[in-house]
Amino acid sequence: MYGKRRSIRLEGYDYSQKGCYFVTIDLENKKNLLWKNENIYELNEIGKLMEKIILEIPIYYLGILIDEYIIMPNHVHLIININKGQKWDLNKINKGRKWDLNKINKGRKWDSARTLNNDIVGADPRIRPNKNIDINIRPNNQINSNLSLSEIIQRFKILSTNRYIDGVKNKNWPRFFKRLWQRDYYERIIRDEREYWGIKQYIKNNPKKLLIKTRLFGGFKV
Repeated sequence: MYGKRRSIRLEGYDYSQKGCYFVTIDLENKKNLLWKNENIYELNEIGKLMEKIILEIPIYYLGILIDEYIIMPNHVHLIININKGQKWDLNKINKGRKWDLNKINKGRKWDSARTLNNDIVGADPRIRPNKNIDINIRPNNQINSNLSLSEIIQRFKILSTNRYIDGVKNKNWPRFFKRLWQRDYYERIIRDEREYWGIKQYIKNNPKKLLIKTRLFGGFKV
C-alpha cells in the first residue's frame, strides 16, 4: 500500500497547517550511502549524520515533531508532525462510523495514555531516544512553526548537504554530482488514525523487508 510512493501535491492545500505528513526523501541516483553493508541494518558514519540532523529538527524549529523515521541505504522515511499534533475527529472523517481500534491494531487495545498526548498524535515514548543530539545546541523558542512541509524538507536537504560536503573534504566520503538529494520528495497527508498506524508500521518494518529481499535476490532492493 505504502510502497508505491508518489507525490501528492494537492492544489490549494496549506502544507503549513497542523497535521501529520508521511515523507520520503531519496538520494540522487539512489546511491547506497547510508548503511555499513547490505546484510545488516546498521548505519554508517554518513547515516548517523543524517539521523543526527533529523533528530535536531524539533530543536531548531518550535512546533515541528519527527514522529517516526527510518534511514534506509539510499532514502529516508519520516512522519513529520507540524504544530506537535493533529486532533483526529474520527466521526467526521468516517461520516459517523467509528473506528474499531482493536481490529485496526489486530487485537491490541488502544492505549491513549501511552500513544497519544491528550488525544494529540505525536508524543510516543516508544520512539527511539535521541542519543545523537548535540547538547550544546540552544533551542530557539522564538522560532514559530509557520514553516510549510516543503520548507522543512528544503532546510533538511541544505543542512545535510553542507555537512556531507565537509565529510567529502575531511573524511574522504564519496563525492556527488550536482546534488546529494533528489530535487523532489514524496509526501502523503495522513488523514486518520488507521492510516497513521499503517504508515508507522510500514516505516518500522522497512529495514526488515529490505533485508529479506536482499537475501533472496542479492544486492540492495528498493
